Amino acid sequence: MFVRFCLIFIVYIGHIHTYEYPFSTSGNTVIDATGATVRMKCANWPGSMETLMPEGLQHNSIENIVLLIKQMNLTCVRLTYSIDVTLQSNLTAYQSFSRLGLTSALQGFQMNNPTLINASVSSVFEAVLDTLGRANIAVLFDNHISKAMWCCSNTDGNGFWGDEYFNVDQWLAGVRFMAQKTLSRPFVVAMSLRNELRGPRQNRDDWYRYVVQGITEAISSTNPKLLVVVSGLNYDTDLTFIRTKPIQTLVPETIKNKIVYEGHWYSWSGYGPQDNCEKTKSGVNNAWGFILEPNQPYTAPVWLTEFGTNVDDFKGDDKFIDCVQSFLQTSLTKQVSWFYWVLAGSYYSRQGHAESHESFGLLTDNWHDIKSKPFIDTLSKM
Repeated sequence: MFVRFCLIFIVYIGHIHTYEYPFSTSGNTVIDATGATVRMKCANWPGSMETLMPEGLQHNSIENIVLLIKQMNLTCVRLTYSIDVTLQSNLTAYQSFSRLGLTSALQGFQMNNPTLINASVSSVFEAVLDTLGRANIAVLFDNHISKAMWCCSNTDGNGFWGDEYFNVDQWLAGVRFMAQKTLSRPFVVAMSLRNELRGPRQNRDDWYRYVVQGITEAISSTNPKLLVVVSGLNYDTDLTFIRTKPIQTLVPETIKNKIVYEGHWYSWSGYGPQDNCEKTKSGVNNAWGFILEPNQPYTAPVWLTEFGTNVDDFKGDDKFIDCVQSFLQTSLTKQVSWFYWVLAGSYYSRQGHAESHESFGLLTDNWHDIKSKPFIDTLSKM
């Protein structure tokens, strides 16, 4: 088995473009340290739920999961985390599974990643990061949620600053804690401020206040080499207000070229009729795609950090994915990096259900195989 994975690694590594770190922005483009345009094809690896660790490690070793990522010709990972992991960073993997009653996951984790069973949950994140780095896979570190749980709803207490579980001071300290991990890991090229802001408390004045505070007091103050990924409102579907007041005009001159915006897009996102791709693309452009327009005060790169579909039912075509692909083929969008949701074939536990199946997952439930090679072929054309 080990030899087979090594051969796969050798075959596929030649297809992965190598960038020089750190990254910065130039107009609507992300560039590397040599000035080369950066366009990444990525997957989301969730680590923001109740175990406080990246998913899948009860089924496979970190090394083998990373090799599967390479096999899919993906060049980066959006690794999600909760603020809870920074508040309970000394909790061990063994303790985490035990307190949740996940006996089977504990046993599988110990079998597949034995050296980490007594390591802290914070150290497990570092092990995942380092394995990705050795494989030349770039990382976007994403603060997905505060209270570790499945995301997201308007009433989960995690939607906007000041919500029940979204304490501003804990958020700033938690993001700083995770930013410290990037200092010796240049392959962590970006950090997000917060995933999918939402709910009844959301408003633009507080959005600007806390976005600027997070950039200047948590991320760039800790590691100024990082790109800072900024999400909008309404589950990351609304950045319309950037037209008149872009964030890059509100931050210090030294980090103006570190600001990247992000958008999310699912079939239910409400950009337009699901059966009319042209109207939907127009809705996406009005919501956040306009930020790519050149030579404007708001001009900046935008990353599509979440989009996904039911891979279980993939039969060779998917109207939603076809529409996303069409959007990414214009002169303005062809350099947009994208991050498919989700890598996970299953979860340790989701909403109280152990070994919960993920229909959107790129991997099988046991995290040992690619679920649909035809779907990966479709993604590779994007």
